[in-house]
Amino acid sequence: MPVRTFDGWDNPSPGFVEADLVAHSGPVAKGSFVQTLVLTDIATGWTECAPLLVREQRLLTEVLSEMRKLLPFALLGLDTDNDSVFMNETVRDYCLAAGVEFTRCRPYRKNDQAWVEQKNGSVVRRAVGYRRFEGLEAAAVLARLYGAMRLFVNFFQPSFKLAAKARDGAKVTKRYHPPATPCERLMADARTNEEVRRRLATQRSTLDPVRLLQAKSACGAGPIRSWRSRPCCGNGSRRNRGGHRANCSNGCRQSILACIPTGSCEHASAVSRDGGERPPFDWYSGPCRSTLST
Repeated sequence: MPVRTFDGWDNPSPGFVEADLVAHSGPVAKGSFVQTLVLTDIATGWTECAPLLVREQRLLTEVLSEMRKLLPFALLGLDTDNDSVFMNETVRDYCLAAGVEFTRCRPYRKNDQAWVEQKNGSVVRRAVGYRRFEGLEAAAVLARLYGAMRLFVNFFQPSFKLAAKARDGAKVTKRYHPPATPCERLMADARTNEEVRRRLATQRSTLDPVRLLQAKSACGAGPIRSWRSRPCCGNGSRRNRGGHRANCSNGCRQSILACIPTGSCEHASAVSRDGGERPPFDWYSGPCRSTLST
């Protein structure tokens, strides 16, 4: 498997992404819990998130296929860490069949994946927090939350991008491009075709950032009383080392894939059209602080 370091990108075109998993295990990483798959584009910073009900390589490739439908560009490259859920024949064969360049970072060098690691904190942890998420219901709520959050982050949340870095002895000087949203960077990139620019401009004109924040709050205020709900369907008798039934993902796979939005957040679009009132959203604490127990 080819290795790519943090300085080995050389201004790639939109479509080369870093991927990582964010574990929602709470203080104890035992048993089965939901994880979030995060994709971050190197050129633009475009970020997509989707929940994984269980750590299973075939389920990961199916969720990745659904996330590819949300990207405004073709997926050209996938760079991951050395987690066993990525380093396997299933993911390798998937990338070969899809024509996606598959690379990995060096072991124990998280800075090789600096782009996606930054989004793990500023997007996922900042909105969801560090509590434990278990079961199909919790994964479905996260999927709805990410459906609204992706529109706000990619169309309205600007960020800095490193332009140059120079070292003079022990002093490091960094220069940054002016702050811009991922959508603005993608539209300004000369390698983006006119059809993509037109589609992004049309979609952006229909969105309201305040209503998107309200939609995110509504997505997190569902009927779940506790994130520690029943793990899932329970088909099969053999259990893995985390205590989760080995075959249960087969019954739950279609349920969780159905929760991932196809193209845009359906709930957020409805809010944009009808202007319905929703409770305020606290971006820093997220929906799990007030609605769910520890």
